[in-house]
Amino acid sequence: MFALCATEDVIAEVVYTLRREKPSAPGHLTRRVHDVISENLDYRVENFESADDARYLGKDPNDEHVHAAAVSAGVDIVLTADKGFTTLTQDQRDSLPYEIYHPDEFFMLVDGSGPQCVRNVAKSQLDYWSSRYPCGGVNLVDVLERSNCPGFAERLRWHLQEI
Repeated sequence: MFALCATEDVIAEVVYTLRREKPSAPGHLTRRVHDVISENLDYRVENFESADDARYLGKDPNDEHVHAAAVSAGVDIVLTADKGFTTLTQDQRDSLPYEIYHPDEFFMLVDGSGPQCVRNVAKSQLDYWSSRYPCGGVNLVDVLERSNCPGFAERLRWHLQEI
């Protein structure tokens, strides 16, 4: 349904944030996060310049690289929970050459477009986590709710009930 891309800067920011949130986590954890993200990309945006043709509208200059890469790569959607993007006004959003989706909105879009695909992934995740924690130690709906994806958590709850 979608091609997933990112920049090394974005991946580094994810790893940096993880390290800040979990300062005592072992090094293999951050390396694994980096590797999983990299392995699941359809392509990496490696070369981009400042986006002169579509001015960055956010208040955080540290987010300009995301905008520049998105414009350079011609992406349709920027998937982010970064408030520098998600708090833009509707007029600001309309002036961008891409749409901004919060992960919860995006996953609900995916579910609306391909609910059977989402159900299949939910089943495989349920099987995977059940085999790792046979006593039911992982609640996928709770994980999504804690990840600020309440709408998709409810959709997943419905899929899991159907499974």
